[in-house]
Amino acid sequence: MAGHGHAGRRGAAGRAAAGARGRGRQGAAADGPRRAAASQAAAPARPRGRRVSSDVAVVIGTYDGERHVAEQLASVLAQTLPPAEVLVSDDGSTDATRSEVERVAAGSPVPVRWTSSGGRLGFADNFLTGAERTRARFVAFCDQDDVWHPTKLERMRAALVEHGAVAAAHAVRLVDDAGRHTGDDDQGITRTRPAARLTGDPWQKYFGFTLLFERWLLDVAPRDQRGPDTHSPDRPLSHDRWVWFLASSLGTTVTVAERLAAYRQHGRQLYGSTGSTGGAAGRLEDLRDRARHYAASAASAGERAAFLADVCRGRADLLARGAVAERDVLDRASSRWQRLADHYAARADLHAAEGRDRLRAAAGLLGAGAYRPYRDGGLGVRALVQDALGASGLAALATVAAREA
Repeated sequence: MAGHGHAGRRGAAGRAAAGARGRGRQGAAADGPRRAAASQAAAPARPRGRRVSSDVAVVIGTYDGERHVAEQLASVLAQTLPPAEVLVSDDGSTDATRSEVERVAAGSPVPVRWTSSGGRLGFADNFLTGAERTRARFVAFCDQDDVWHPTKLERMRAALVEHGAVAAAHAVRLVDDAGRHTGDDDQGITRTRPAARLTGDPWQKYFGFTLLFERWLLDVAPRDQRGPDTHSPDRPLSHDRWVWFLASSLGTTVTVAERLAAYRQHGRQLYGSTGSTGGAAGRLEDLRDRARHYAASAASAGERAAFLADVCRGRADLLARGAVAERDVLDRASSRWQRLADHYAARADLHAAEGRDRLRAAAGLLGAGAYRPYRDGGLGVRALVQDALGASGLAALATVAAREA
C-alpha cells in the first residue's frame, strides 16, 4: 500500500494546471460527461475475471475505524468494476485503522493509498481533501463502516454515462452494527431518472457514500469558500451537500433506484424508535409531533429565510467567479441562485413586517413568482404555506395548538 504524507491545498501553479485541464474539458456541464483522455496513466494489474476501471477513484474517509474498515475496503476491492485506485483519507486515527487497511490491501491489484491530514480536519474537509488528491475522472465517497453491493460502481458509472450526468446518487439498505438488515432508505428515490440542471430542490442532499461524480466539479470553486452548512450552520458545508450543489447547478444529475450499499447504523443512529407506542396512541403522538414541528417551522421561517438568503448570495458569487465549466453555464447558475437570494430576502421581510405591510409583502412575493415550483426557479408550495401562516398570524395560533395537543 502506497503511503502519502500531509499535503496542503494546491498552490497557484497547481490551480493553474487544474484550470488548464478543466478548460480542455469545457462543455461537459452543458453536454454531459467528457470522454476519457486518450492517453491514460498505466492501469493496474487486472483482477482475474473482472474489468479494471481506468477512471473511477474511491475516497474512503477514516477516523478510528478499525472495527469495520476492513469489511468496507474488502467490498470496494471486490467490485465488478474495480476502481483505478482507492485513496484512504485518514483524519488522525489513533487506533489500528491503518494496519487493518494494510492487511486487506496486501496483494490487491487495485492500488490503495493511505493519506493523512496531519491533524483533525473534520469529516467534510477530510473527504474533500482526499478527493482533491486524485486525478481520476470519477470520484466515489466511501464511509469507513458500510458495505457496498458488488455492482455499485458498475451500475453508477453506467447511469452517469447513459444520462450524460455529472453526478448520481442511489438508494440504500439499512443494517445495524452487526450487519443485520433493519430496513431501507430510498432517499426519496422512486425510480431511476435524470434531472436537468437547476430544476430540482436547491437544498437537495443525498448521503455522501451514495454519490459518484465528475472530479472536475471540485475545481469550480475553492472548498474553503463553500460557506456554512445549511443543516448545521456552525460548521462548513458538508462534502455531500457541496458536491450536489455544484453538480445540480452545472449539469444533469441522476438518481438510481437501486439499493447499492448497506448503511450501518450505530446505537441512536438507528432508524425508527424501538420504544414507539404503536397503534392509535402512536399515530396520535406522531400527529402531535408533526404539529409541533410545523408550528416551529412556521414561527422561525423569517430567521431561516434571512440565513438562506445569505447562503444563496454566497453561492451566486462563487459561481460568478467559477472556473472549469462553460461561462454561460456558470452565469445562468449564478443568476438562479441570485433570484433565490432575492426571494428569501423578501420572505424574511414578510415575516418581520406587521399588519398590512405583511400582506403587501406576501402579495409582492406572489407577483414575483416566488412560490413557483423549484424547476421554475421558485421556492415551492411549502414556502407558500409557511408564509400564508405568517401573513395571517396563524403561526402563533398553530404554536399554541401544538403546545396544547
